[in-house]
Amino acid sequence: LARIKLARGEFEAAKQNIHHGLKIAAKMGRESPHYAWFAALEAQLHLQQGSLVQPIRWATKMGYSTQDTPHHWLDYPYFTYVRLLLAQERFQEAQILLNTMITTAQKGDRNRKVITCQLLLARTFLLLNKRSQALTLLAQAVQIAAPENYRRAFLVEGRPIADLLPEVRATDPAFVDALLVDFGPTESSQS
Repeated sequence: LARIKLARGEFEAAKQNIHHGLKIAAKMGRESPHYAWFAALEAQLHLQQGSLVQPIRWATKMGYSTQDTPHHWLDYPYFTYVRLLLAQERFQEAQILLNTMITTAQKGDRNRKVITCQLLLARTFLLLNKRSQALTLLAQAVQIAAPENYRRAFLVEGRPIADLLPEVRATDPAFVDALLVDFGPTESSQS
């Protein structure tokens, strides 16, 4: 429920759900993946609101590193950590961690994780002004996601991905068109 509220930009409601989840997860132990997941949601909430202070404290407390090989139970916390690295302009470190994560995801046939890794790598390359590499990764993500009509990961990564989608439309026109409808109109299409 907290993730739905975050996706809708309903930050106060998301915060309440997250705090409730943290209380329940703390009873299982602060070392549990459940606690790590809710703590990551709280960090993601702050990132989406443009604040880095709490997410930096969270990442330090959790001991996350770009040298880690995260267990698949911790995908969400590590995706939040990558988004923090991008917000801090630590692009090379994000790339190192994402390359590790994508390798383990491919070995485990976890396509949703592969898609998210590719999208985050695409965002990383875009921030590094490596547009052609970003487009290649985005096209690969579309190829994997289209047969299952899996669109959520694209929407989570927001406008940077939406703005690139028209350039990879040929990969799967119907899927890309549906994604663009989901994203809604861009500023340029409204003028």
